[in-house]
Amino acid sequence: MSLFSDRNGFTLLEIVVIVAILSIVASLSVPNIISILGSERKNSSIIISYITATGDDSIKRSRDIYLCIHLGESEEEKGKENFEHSESINAVDVYSLEGRKFVLSKNRILKHREFPKNFKIENVKIADLPPLMTGNIFIPFYSDGTSEPFELQIRTPDSRIKLIKQRHTRVPILIDDNTIE
Repeated sequence: MSLFSDRNGFTLLEIVVIVAILSIVASLSVPNIISILGSERKNSSIIISYITATGDDSIKRSRDIYLCIHLGESEEEKGKENFEHSESINAVDVYSLEGRKFVLSKNRILKHREFPKNFKIENVKIADLPPLMTGNIFIPFYSDGTSEPFELQIRTPDSRIKLIKQRHTRVPILIDDNTIE
Protein backbone atom coordinates (compact mmCIF):
# COMPACT_ATOMS: atom_id res chain seq x y z
CA MET A 1 0.00 0.00 0.00
CA SER A 2 1.42 3.38 -1.03
CA LEU A 3 1.83 6.26 1.41
CA PHE A 4 0.14 8.60 -1.07
CA SER A 5 -2.66 6.30 -2.11
CA ASP A 6 -5.81 7.71 -3.59
CA ARG A 7 -7.97 8.09 -0.48
CA ASN A 8 -10.85 10.30 0.55
CA GLY A 9 -10.95 12.10 3.92
CA PHE A 10 -8.65 12.07 6.90
CA THR A 11 -7.62 9.30 9.22
CA LEU A 12 -8.64 9.39 12.86
CA LEU A 13 -5.02 10.02 13.85
CA GLU A 14 -4.78 13.08 11.58
CA ILE A 15 -7.99 14.54 13.02
CA VAL A 16 -6.78 13.96 16.60
CA VAL A 17 -3.46 15.72 15.85
CA ILE A 18 -5.23 18.72 14.27
CA VAL A 19 -7.68 19.03 17.20
CA ALA A 20 -4.77 18.84 19.65
CA ILE A 21 -2.89 21.63 17.83
CA LEU A 22 -6.02 23.83 17.68
CA SER A 23 -6.64 23.20 21.40
CA ILE A 24 -3.12 24.31 22.28
CA VAL A 25 -3.41 27.47 20.17
CA ALA A 26 -6.82 28.29 21.69
CA SER A 27 -5.60 27.72 25.23
CA LEU A 28 -2.77 30.17 24.64
CA SER A 29 -4.88 32.92 23.04
CA VAL A 30 -8.16 32.81 25.00
CA PRO A 31 -6.71 34.13 28.31
CA ASN A 32 -5.28 37.15 26.48
CA ILE A 33 -8.61 37.91 24.82
CA ILE A 34 -10.48 37.51 28.11
CA SER A 35 -8.04 39.80 29.95
CA ILE A 36 -8.45 42.52 27.30
CA LEU A 37 -12.24 42.36 27.48
CA GLY A 38 -12.16 42.13 31.27
CA SER A 39 -9.85 45.14 31.49
CA GLU A 40 -12.16 47.26 29.32
CA ARG A 41 -15.18 46.32 31.44
CA LYS A 42 -13.25 46.92 34.67
CA ASN A 43 -12.02 50.38 33.60
CA SER A 44 -15.51 51.37 32.41
CA SER A 45 -16.90 50.39 35.81
CA ILE A 46 -14.14 52.28 37.62
CA ILE A 47 -14.72 55.55 35.77
CA ILE A 48 -18.53 55.30 36.18
CA SER A 49 -18.09 54.61 39.91
CA TYR A 50 -15.61 57.46 40.20
CA ILE A 51 -18.01 59.96 38.62
CA THR A 52 -20.88 58.71 40.80
CA ALA A 53 -18.72 58.92 43.95
CA THR A 54 -17.74 62.50 43.03
CA GLY A 55 -21.40 63.55 43.07
CA ASP A 56 -21.99 61.67 46.32
CA ASP A 57 -18.97 63.32 47.94
CA SER A 58 -20.17 66.80 46.97
CA ILE A 59 -23.49 66.10 48.74
CA LYS A 60 -21.78 64.56 51.78
CA ARG A 61 -19.39 67.49 52.17
CA SER A 62 -22.10 70.06 51.31
CA ARG A 63 -19.72 71.91 49.03
CA ASP A 64 -18.76 72.19 45.41
CA ILE A 65 -15.94 69.91 44.27
CA TYR A 66 -14.30 69.46 40.87
CA LEU A 67 -13.76 66.34 38.81
CA CYS A 68 -10.53 66.85 36.86
CA ILE A 69 -10.01 64.83 33.73
CA HIS A 70 -6.37 64.89 32.63
CA LEU A 71 -6.11 64.65 28.85
CA GLY A 72 -2.50 65.77 28.58
CA GLU A 73 -0.92 69.18 28.76
CA SER A 74 -2.12 71.84 26.39
CA GLU A 75 0.35 74.42 25.09
CA GLU A 76 -1.01 77.02 27.55
CA GLU A 77 -0.44 74.72 30.55
CA LYS A 78 3.13 73.61 29.81
CA GLY A 79 5.44 74.47 32.67
CA LYS A 80 2.66 75.76 34.91
CA GLU A 81 2.21 73.50 37.91
CA ASN A 82 -0.90 74.86 39.55
CA PHE A 83 -1.97 71.72 41.39
CA GLU A 84 -0.96 68.16 42.21
CA HIS A 85 -1.03 65.73 39.24
CA SER A 86 -1.37 68.60 36.75
CA GLU A 87 0.94 66.79 34.30
CA SER A 88 -0.97 63.50 34.35
CA ILE A 89 -2.36 62.02 31.16
CA ASN A 90 -5.41 59.78 30.83
CA ALA A 91 -6.31 60.12 34.50
CA VAL A 92 -8.94 61.53 36.85
CA ASP A 93 -8.78 63.33 40.19
CA VAL A 94 -11.15 65.25 42.44
CA TYR A 95 -10.24 68.66 43.86
CA SER A 96 -11.84 71.25 46.08
CA LEU A 97 -11.15 74.95 45.78
CA GLU A 98 -9.47 76.25 48.94
CA GLY A 99 -9.12 80.00 48.57
CA ARG A 100 -7.55 80.34 45.13
CA LYS A 101 -5.87 76.94 45.06
CA PHE A 102 -7.10 73.52 43.94
CA VAL A 103 -6.49 70.94 46.66
CA LEU A 104 -6.61 67.20 46.02
CA SER A 105 -9.48 65.39 47.72
CA LYS A 106 -8.56 63.43 50.84
CA ASN A 107 -11.33 60.90 50.15
CA ARG A 108 -9.59 57.54 49.55
CA ILE A 109 -12.25 56.47 47.06
CA LEU A 110 -11.50 59.56 44.97
CA LYS A 111 -7.73 59.15 44.92
CA HIS A 112 -5.74 59.85 41.76
CA ARG A 113 -6.64 57.23 39.15
CA GLU A 114 -4.70 56.64 35.93
CA PHE A 115 -6.02 54.46 33.15
CA PRO A 116 -3.97 52.17 30.88
CA LYS A 117 -3.15 53.17 27.32
CA ASN A 118 -5.71 50.70 25.96
CA PHE A 119 -8.46 52.71 27.71
CA LYS A 120 -7.83 56.21 26.33
CA ILE A 121 -9.98 59.18 27.31
CA GLU A 122 -9.95 60.98 23.96
CA ASN A 123 -12.04 64.05 24.67
CA VAL A 124 -14.49 65.74 27.01
CA LYS A 125 -17.53 67.65 25.84
CA ILE A 126 -19.08 69.97 28.43
CA ALA A 127 -22.60 71.29 27.78
CA ASP A 128 -22.68 72.94 24.35
CA LEU A 129 -18.93 73.54 24.03
CA PRO A 130 -16.87 71.80 21.34
CA PRO A 131 -14.97 68.69 22.48
CA LEU A 132 -11.79 69.37 24.46
CA MET A 133 -8.88 67.07 23.58
CA THR A 134 -5.98 68.36 25.69
CA GLY A 135 -5.49 69.95 29.06
CA ASN A 136 -6.86 69.41 32.51
CA ILE A 137 -10.63 69.69 32.33
CA PHE A 138 -12.40 70.69 35.56
CA ILE A 139 -16.07 69.78 35.85
CA PRO A 140 -17.92 71.22 38.85
CA PHE A 141 -20.09 68.98 41.01
CA TYR A 142 -22.34 71.13 43.16
CA SER A 143 -23.32 70.58 46.79
CA ASP A 144 -26.78 69.35 45.74
CA GLY A 145 -25.17 66.50 43.75
CA THR A 146 -25.78 67.99 40.32
CA SER A 147 -23.03 68.75 37.84
CA GLU A 148 -22.56 70.43 34.54
CA PRO A 149 -23.63 67.98 31.82
CA PHE A 150 -20.69 66.35 30.07
CA GLU A 151 -19.66 63.49 27.80
CA LEU A 152 -16.45 61.49 27.80
CA GLN A 153 -15.31 59.80 24.60
CA ILE A 154 -13.14 56.76 25.38
CA ARG A 155 -11.31 54.54 22.90
CA THR A 156 -10.49 50.93 23.64
CA PRO A 157 -8.85 48.40 21.32
CA ASP A 158 -12.26 47.12 20.20
CA SER A 159 -14.67 50.02 20.51
CA ARG A 160 -15.49 53.58 21.33
CA ILE A 161 -17.29 54.19 24.58
CA LYS A 162 -19.26 57.30 25.37
CA LEU A 163 -20.13 58.21 28.96
CA ILE A 164 -22.91 60.76 29.25
CA LYS A 165 -23.56 62.56 32.54
CA GLN A 166 -26.64 64.78 32.63
CA ARG A 167 -27.05 67.61 35.14
CA HIS A 168 -29.49 65.84 37.47
CA THR A 169 -28.53 62.20 36.96
CA ARG A 170 -26.44 60.49 39.61
CA VAL A 171 -24.88 57.77 37.44
CA PRO A 172 -23.56 58.41 33.93
CA ILE A 173 -24.96 56.47 30.99
CA LEU A 174 -22.53 54.21 29.13
CA ILE A 175 -22.92 53.80 25.39
CA ASP A 176 -20.66 51.26 23.69
CA ASP A 177 -21.01 51.16 19.92
CA ASN A 178 -18.61 48.16 19.55
CA THR A 179 -17.10 49.55 16.38
CA ILE A 180 -13.88 51.38 15.74
CA GLU A 181 -14.20 54.43 13.55
